[in-house]
Amino acid sequence: MKSKLNLLKEFATRIKVGDYEKIYSILPDQDKLLIENNYDYSIYRDLLTDPHLMATIQQRKMQVAQMSWQIEHEGDPKVKEKVIEIFRQLSLGEIISNILDSIFFGFSVGK
Repeated sequence: MKSKLNLLKEFATRIKVGDYEKIYSILPDQDKLLIENNYDYSIYRDLLTDPHLMATIQQRKMQVAQMSWQIEHEGDPKVKEKVIEIFRQLSLGEIISNILDSIFFGFSVGK
């Protein structure tokens, strides 16, 4: 059985792409701060060890997650109810939190 930690690491990186590296060089990394200082995205994760920064990020995420939401549909009301039921079964708090990581990291990968 594989460790859950393996699921939390990057699977596809620029280093691992091998022959396909030319495809990824077409779209350059636009994070100039990382390029100029020869850093990678792990430095952003290291910043999250700062208690004040982490508290600020968590506060922003909680405020967005507490906002109300609604689904609008002009067709069959049964379809709307099914879609609402699907959304209620999702872990919207976790999904919203993952999406809001894109503000800090510049991108987000859905889980």
